[in-house]
Amino acid sequence: MSTKGRRAATKPLVRFARLAAIATTTAVLAVSLAGAGANADPSASPTPKPHSSAQKSSVATYLETRATRAAASRARRVISLTKSISQTKYAIAHAHVDGMKVLKIAARYKGVPYRAGGSTPHGFDCSGYTQFVFNKIGISLPRVAQDQLKWTTKISAKNARPGDLVFYMSGNYAYHAAIYAGNGMIWHAPRTGERVTKVHIGNHKVIYGKVPASVLVPELQKHLTQLETALTFVTKKPKHKVKKTKVHKTK
Repeated sequence: MSTKGRRAATKPLVRFARLAAIATTTAVLAVSLAGAGANADPSASPTPKPHSSAQKSSVATYLETRATRAAASRARRVISLTKSISQTKYAIAHAHVDGMKVLKIAARYKGVPYRAGGSTPHGFDCSGYTQFVFNKIGISLPRVAQDQLKWTTKISAKNARPGDLVFYMSGNYAYHAAIYAGNGMIWHAPRTGERVTKVHIGNHKVIYGKVPASVLVPELQKHLTQLETALTFVTKKPKHKVKKTKVHKTK
């Protein structure tokens, strides 16, 4: 057999030998890895370490400090809002029209004759006169005495100021309206045959009223509402939601 024939005959044998060696090495490695996995120490894998008592104490202290600061901030806010509400209520309670301006206008129409249903300088009835005078300072009153009484904010005689309104009463009904001039005096349109004049109230049963704060100082009334809403929000206790567990009914 020639040299070329011998080489051709041995090639398949060499290839087979190489493949057999590779297969043997792969099997040995697989067995070795399996054994290593079986004999591995479980404790060798990393596990999370529990927090130390010092760490736990530090976290608790931080949370407590934060809660204390939040409570102190809330308390300061409550004090500030309460003070602002008190000041705003005081300003609203003591809001009055410009009395001197009202009386100056009222006096300008002294001597105008009384006229039933009248609301002009050609003739006034009582509520027509008060309505006309207040309209001159930009305030619209209802037309008749009883409606004017309902519209006003009731005040005591002690708190009445010049420029407020005075109502003569019969039971709970206001039958006459006038403008308070101070010192027990009023400007009014009295009755048929008389003229607008300034007189003493006398011993009549009267109720005093002033223009409502919602008309005089609407911005303060709105501000008060905002302050009270804010105070309610700050003092409201948070509601903790309780999770409801579903109960599965067996059929």
